[in-house]
Amino acid sequence: MDDMGTKNFQSTSSVENKNNKLFWKLIPVIVVIFIIGYIRELIFVHINFQRTQVYYHETDLDYNYTFPGILLFLKKLDYDQLTQLKWILTVLFYLIYFGITYLLVSTIFKNKTYNLITIASHLVFFVIAGIFYLVGVFTGKGLEGYTLSREFMGILQSPLLLMILIPTFILGDRQKKIQKDINR
Repeated sequence: MDDMGTKNFQSTSSVENKNNKLFWKLIPVIVVIFIIGYIRELIFVHINFQRTQVYYHETDLDYNYTFPGILLFLKKLDYDQLTQLKWILTVLFYLIYFGITYLLVSTIFKNKTYNLITIASHLVFFVIAGIFYLVGVFTGKGLEGYTLSREFMGILQSPLLLMILIPTFILGDRQKKIQKDINR
């Protein structure tokens, strides 16, 4: 309410225009997210295929499998090099998706608390993944630890956390606005 006791409402068309502008600005970001996801999947499928071939010494398979030209260098790497490359790319794609998520949250909401929640949620998932991996290594259950760790890192190497955080923050903002209106 203003000084005269009347409620101040933002016009519906003004809110709709703001939402439409945001929507059109987000379309290129969404396209980039899908392209990054496709590239990540393409690279990891070929790394995993080559790791399997090298590990089991399979050089002559019953089916025709071709590498894209840009990934032919994978055929020259040994198992350890492929594994190291996979770890490096895992961290790289984690950082890329974290960067996108952080930039979107900070741009859309301009709220330091939401920025901190974004950072904390990523760190929590990263630490949990690390704990599962290390517990697996130290308990002799390396495969099980790696599998659980991989699931958590998979979440971080996708837009999934972004798809959870943004609606959560939108609902949080709406709840605050409703509470503010009720308290007036």
